[in-house]
This record gives sequence, structure tokens and C-alpha cells, in this order.
Amino acid sequence: MPANHMLLDVRCHLSILFVMMSLGPGVCRGQSAAAPWTTNRPIVSVKKELYEKHPRPDCAPCLRESYAGPDLQRWQIHAFESVSDVWHEVKERFSDDNGRTWSDYRPVVNANRTLKGLLVQEGGSCRLYDTAAGVLLEAWVRVIRSGRAYNSQTYYHLSRDGGRTWNALKQLRYEDGEDFDPDDPLKPGYIKRNQGTPTDMIRHSNGTVLICLGHANAPDDPDNDKRPEKAGAMCFIGRWNAGKDDYDWTAGKRITGSPTITSRGMAEPSIAELKGGRVLMLLRGSDTLQTPGRRWYAVSPDGGATFSDIRELKYEDGSSFYTPSTMCGLIRHSVTGKLYYFGNISPKPPSGNWPRYPLIIAEVEETIPALKCNTVTVVDDRRPDQSDHIQFSNFSLLENRETHQFELLITLYGERSGEHWATADCYKYWLTPLPKASTKP
Repeated sequence: MPANHMLLDVRCHLSILFVMMSLGPGVCRGQSAAAPWTTNRPIVSVKKELYEKHPRPDCAPCLRESYAGPDLQRWQIHAFESVSDVWHEVKERFSDDNGRTWSDYRPVVNANRTLKGLLVQEGGSCRLYDTAAGVLLEAWVRVIRSGRAYNSQTYYHLSRDGGRTWNALKQLRYEDGEDFDPDDPLKPGYIKRNQGTPTDMIRHSNGTVLICLGHANAPDDPDNDKRPEKAGAMCFIGRWNAGKDDYDWTAGKRITGSPTITSRGMAEPSIAELKGGRVLMLLRGSDTLQTPGRRWYAVSPDGGATFSDIRELKYEDGSSFYTPSTMCGLIRHSVTGKLYYFGNISPKPPSGNWPRYPLIIAEVEETIPALKCNTVTVVDDRRPDQSDHIQFSNFSLLENRETHQFELLITLYGERSGEHWATADCYKYWLTPLPKASTKP
């Protein structure tokens, strides 16, 4: 290792050690280490209301909501789910007054279709209004199921009217590959190339937009083509080009999760800009014989172009926590300035996706990075009379631009029965940050 690299490495470790020492000894150890929320002072107050009941048995309403413009413009998508991961009767509506009133619903075309006997799922994955460009950017994905494999390719398009109309889709590519052919949806030149599912995007302070992908082809995985779920992750970096009224995109370097730490690839990344400009990417894995269920992360020092090796996300004192194979969310609050983590943490080693409770919020310590153990607060948890397969996951998350409350929409799959998991209702949660909440009582 060159001497200057060694010096930087030593400085980094000393910085992390200083932060950990300043936080105090053993802040997440002892009797409550597995479930710190049982002794912590809450950092938010929580209000929960039923948003929509299931219309019939085994048919769950699914909703997502986000801002679609620079002010109070909102967009909401609505569907039903009876088969896992397959939405039907998909429709959308719009609001110009922060959700007080809404347009009529209109159908979303081509959300699901069958081509050559294959289920093809298409639609928007995540959205961001870019204030500098004056456009709503949507990352769009096509998923083609073939056997156990979920083959996915990522596209993007732009809207100047809050998502009511869009320009043509363009594919985001990090490899050479062929275009999609509906007459040959599994054409190797298309289906094996540029795999990846977009799940989050941010606007960086340097002026770029980042779209992150999970389940990307892993260049250093010899079994990549055999895996139904790929082990790579990456970011696409977009810079607005006013001359052509579009983004110029650069593919960042891909990183790979080892099969010893995740049995189902690296999925559903969530990203945020840390103080100082580094980019944090959190990743969903799944437990293995060698590694219990954990949350994984990587950090980029150069705006998403390259990332560190994948590491275990821990509490700030270095202690571990368990998490099932589920999504998570990162969001910085506009008033407190703090970066918050939303996700499932389990007091015991998980098995695959389970248990998906409780759902917690915690502050992120941004230097290490890590979660602040003494801020872990339950948003919602399983009641004793509810199924072990209740899911406090798959939520949409935003900060209300008027009240500055966090808003979540969650369908509580499995709330009545593990077998009839889709006999479930959708709920809305409002979370209000509490003052002076980061100190234990």
C-alpha cells in the first residue's frame, strides 16, 4: 500500500475511533441491546389511521405517494394485490394542494402484460422532482419473470406537468446490449445485459442526480448468469444538459455482495448524501449459513462513481443488530437537519424475510456511518393477537412540506393471517419529531 494511502487509512480509523469514544461507552450493550427501543425515549410521536380497507378477502389495497413538483403537487398510485409482488387494477391520481383534494383516478397502462407466455411487469419505480432542471424524473423498470429469475432492466423518462404526460423512455445501460423485442422478450442480447432494479434516487449537492440499482450484474461473480437474483449494486449519475434538454448519464462502478453474506443478491438500495458530500448506500441482503440477517452498506467518496466494499451496518458503538430481508428508507428532515433510517430490526436472528416487525426509526450517525442506538424508536409493532407473518414493510415515505411530519403508507400484509396474507388493509402514519429526544431517560 502506498504511504499516502496508509496515512489516509490511519486517519480514517482514528476519526471513527474518536467518534465512538465521544459517544460514550457501551451505549447499545447490555440487557436492552437486542431491543433498545424498549428503554429508549422516543424520538417521534406516532399517529396511525386506517387509510383503506381490503375490498374482499385475499385482495389488499396497495398505495404509494410522492411529491411531483416544486411546491405542493402530489402523485398517488393505487392497486390491489392478491398474488405476491403482482399488482392489478393499477391507477393513479394527482393533487395540487398537498393531498387535500385529488383528481379522479385514471388507469396506468401496461402495468402487467403477458408476452410469449411470460409475465412482464412494467412501471415507475421511484421519482424525483429536479428543481434545477424543472422536470420530474422517474426511474422506470421492466421485469420479466422466467422460472425463478426476476430479469429487470432500468429506463428513465421526464415530465414537465407533474407526471400527467411523459417523454419517451430511454434505457440506462452500463453494458453493451440489444434493445427490448416484444416478439422475443428473452433475447439473450437484451435480457442478460444491464440487469438491475432502481429503488431510490437523490439530488446531490454537486448538482447531479443519482439513481441507484440493486440486483445488477456482478462483474466479479463467476456464477452471475446462474443466479436468479444478482449480487451487484451501483449508481447512475445524471447531469442536466440544458442544450439537449435531457440528462447526460454516467454509469458508476458496480460493487458485489459475497454469497457468504447474502443468499439472494443485493437488493433494494436506499441512498442519501451524508454531511460533507459522501453518498451512503444501504442494501437488503438475506441470511446465509455463515451470516445472520444484517443490513449492508457502502460509501462513495466521489458522488456515486465508486463505492467502498460492502460492510455491515451497525450501531455507533460497533455492536450488531439483526434485520430480516426487507427494504429500508433514508430521509433527511428539512427542519432538524438529521438523517433518519426507517426499517425492520429484529431482536432475534431472522429467517429470510421474517419477522418483518417491529418497524423502527433511528437517527444516522453520519461520520462512521452507523445507527444511533439510543434513538431507535418503534413506529409500529405486532400485537400478541396478530400473525407472526404481519409485515411492517414495503412502505412509501415522504416529509410533508407544510407540517414537516413524516408520512408513511403501509399495507399490513398478514395482519389477520399468514395463510391469507392479502386480507389486509392500508394504513397511514404521521410521525412528528420530538425535541431533545436523543438522550436516554
